[in-house]
Amino acid sequence: MAVLVCCCLAKAQGAAVEAPREFTVATYNVLYRNPNLPKLVATLKEAQADLVALQETNAESEKVLRRELASAYPYMRFRGGRGSDGFGYLSKTPLRNLEFLEPLPGGRGAWIAEVMLGGTNVQVASIHLATPNPRQMSSLAAIMAMFQKVEATHAQEIARIHKKLSRPMPIIVLGDFNSFSFFHAPKFLAESGLVDSFASVTERADQHGTWPFRSGENKWTFRIDFIFHSRELRTLQSRIIPSEASDHYPVVSRLGWTEK
Repeated sequence: MAVLVCCCLAKAQGAAVEAPREFTVATYNVLYRNPNLPKLVATLKEAQADLVALQETNAESEKVLRRELASAYPYMRFRGGRGSDGFGYLSKTPLRNLEFLEPLPGGRGAWIAEVMLGGTNVQVASIHLATPNPRQMSSLAAIMAMFQKVEATHAQEIARIHKKLSRPMPIIVLGDFNSFSFFHAPKFLAESGLVDSFASVTERADQHGTWPFRSGENKWTFRIDFIFHSRELRTLQSRIIPSEASDHYPVVSRLGWTEK
């Protein structure tokens, strides 16, 4: 009996130590005007992420998500804001040391947290960079010009966020960048050593959009939502989920730890 008890204890202890080494994260701008909250819930269920970073949350979407997803995500945190400035986290594990980085003029700030993912503490930053003026986007040239106008703000924002994250801990930066992959903010993170998760496993990644935009008869889809991670992690799979629940599509990445 003593031997059996010891064996059972050893197995239980081993099971507690050997946490899953893979995990899934997602980012989703849910649109503060809430066009279809039931569809939003269904889309989040489809993502099956361990951690979701949300942008543009508000009191109404928070209420629905807490009611419908409490069993899947026992750890939810929301931060209100004016209009489209809200943030949220849905997590299967506790969120710790949350800190909001107040925005610069024209920006939206970033919400930083620490969370256990794949058996290791990770620092996560949910970001929502300054938004171009959509009312002046009537052509592809006008769209590029409007995104160029917020580049200076983006440069300041992303530098502050990255500096805040400079510490010996694995990092994930994800959210609505309002920026193309070849513009400053994504390039800055890539040049700082972080990995564009979706692009790392997808050929011609920019042909897969996360933000459909229509002006008159013209319609474009651009990749402006990103998941970046430090090199202790590797992307095993990444996808975009087309959904009518918002004006953005969520990006979902399954990550694992690199072999040492």
